[in-house]
Amino acid sequence: MNGWNGPMPNRLYRNIGGKFEDVTARSGAGDGGSGFVSLWGDLDNDGFLDLVIANGVLRDGSTPRIYRNNRNGTFTDVTRASGIAEPPEWGAIGIALGDYDRDGDIDILINGLDRSPNRLYRNEGGWKFTEVAKAAGVVQPPHNGFVCFFFDYNNDGLPDILTTSLAPWEAVVDGLRADYRPAGLHPDSARLFRNKGDGRFADVTMEAGLFYPMGVMGAGVADINNDGHLDLYFGTGDPQLSRLEPNRVFLNTGKGGFEDVTRMTPFARPGNKGHGVSFIDIDNDGDLDIYAQLGGHYQGDHAFNAFYENLAAGGNHWIAIDGLPVGAQVTADGQYREVKGSEGFGATNPMRVHFGLGSKAQIEELKVRWPDGKTATKRAVPADHAIRVERPN
Repeated sequence: MNGWNGPMPNRLYRNIGGKFEDVTARSGAGDGGSGFVSLWGDLDNDGFLDLVIANGVLRDGSTPRIYRNNRNGTFTDVTRASGIAEPPEWGAIGIALGDYDRDGDIDILINGLDRSPNRLYRNEGGWKFTEVAKAAGVVQPPHNGFVCFFFDYNNDGLPDILTTSLAPWEAVVDGLRADYRPAGLHPDSARLFRNKGDGRFADVTMEAGLFYPMGVMGAGVADINNDGHLDLYFGTGDPQLSRLEPNRVFLNTGKGGFEDVTRMTPFARPGNKGHGVSFIDIDNDGDLDIYAQLGGHYQGDHAFNAFYENLAAGGNHWIAIDGLPVGAQVTADGQYREVKGSEGFGATNPMRVHFGLGSKAQIEELKVRWPDGKTATKRAVPADHAIRVERPN
């Protein structure tokens, strides 16, 4: 709750048969920091969702927290006991959850905010975390870090890292030039870190074509043209009404880079501040439609949210997997996904796992790993429908 307006307890509502009950007080989840992003994830693989919160956007002394689900409707703050003791002056806006080292448990990434550094907390098991950002090679210059993601952009089965920043207006205007090709990266450019598979990452931002400084607040990753490669949607714009930058979309070329196709889409609507971005196949036609939360912080900003029907899949094939729990890992002929409880800011995607397949009419091998380590494999799975994969006993 509240973020920019100061500390305020969060609220937890329990769904009881379609009606909601405020259980904040008895749950212990009413964290009182200046929160911005909250994420669900099963950090100890016990089948119950734990809670990770980004606090301290106002440098009020509140810090990111993790809460263990006690399996009885209550939560315990185990941040410090887990080895996470952040200085009160750091704070955070963006947090991401993902198993970057593929050891079966969820790790935590915190995007650096201004003078605070990026933090990568490796999950050691047993509610112990080790900060490894420097050793992993995911440090970057001081930046106004907003949302961040774990996602496998190059289909090698390893989660890579994307960090975003809300860049200053002058840098954004410069980056919107058609001939913009910087000699070096602006501190507030998005950053793409490729997972090398040995616990380390390589900064591949320049070669991937993501060197533009943008005023990113919300963002999302999804295969919007069903070609088998994850694309990027950046919701941009500082709350100031004078900032008229467009939301941006970058298609994954499948060759290690991304192409800015904003000018060929309806997303370039200046003045609509981009916050949450979610992807859902609302019409069940096999491609992901986009809901973009737009509008700024101020009452005078009357931008409307936008719902975009996807017309870009071009007849490419697809498959979707329903019914998997948060933390499940799915591989389809090299493409890798993790089922997220939530990610980004201001929006949550359905937990359906969606794969674009390009011209392929079937998946040769589909493999699912449940958080408890159970696995199932299906072969020669026909494309263009949604399926369920049962967990083995």
